[in-house]
Amino acid sequence: MGCDTSKRDLAEPLLYSKPTNRMHGARVRFVQERVLALGYALPNDGADGWFRPEAERAVKAFQQQNGLDVDGVVGPFTWACIKDPKAARHPTN
Repeated sequence: MGCDTSKRDLAEPLLYSKPTNRMHGARVRFVQERVLALGYALPNDGADGWFRPEAERAVKAFQQQNGLDVDGVVGPFTWACIKDPKAARHPTN
């Protein structure tokens, strides 16, 4: 099972890991909580709202499992898929 990779969500901002001045906020926390619920790994502090490299790795694993471009950026296609109840779980969970 997986999400419809042709759908886009243009209402949400791009989220990505920046080397300096990390992205932070409720939308990052939402993405983190969603990937955690689907079995993708985050560090011990879990959904802390900071888009660190660990969150980027979880997003990339999510993108790969759902047939999206694997770039670590939560853009329109990844947003739509993250919100889709049919999004694929991590294969080991």
